[in-house]
Amino acid sequence: TRTSSPGSNLNYVLLGASTGGPQALLTILQQMGTLPQTSVWLAQHIGNEFATGLSEWLTQRIGTQVRIAKPNDSIEQAGIFLLPSEPL
Repeated sequence: TRTSSPGSNLNYVLLGASTGGPQALLTILQQMGTLPQTSVWLAQHIGNEFATGLSEWLTQRIGTQVRIAKPNDSIEQAGIFLLPSEPL
């Protein structure tokens, strides 16, 4: 889903994936290109022990940092965030 919030110049992209998801996420992120005013949130059905590897793999391939979301991160921030499988 891609949308923008009323009164905000920020766009939002929310992507969810399961089996085959890492490659699908990579393909979509590559096609999106650089989106400086965009908050991208990725929900990938993956164990937390693999999340760091996935974020590093995506970062290397798309050339933009993919961070693992932390409790103080906000959807109002521009960037690419990988949601952990465990609750924040």
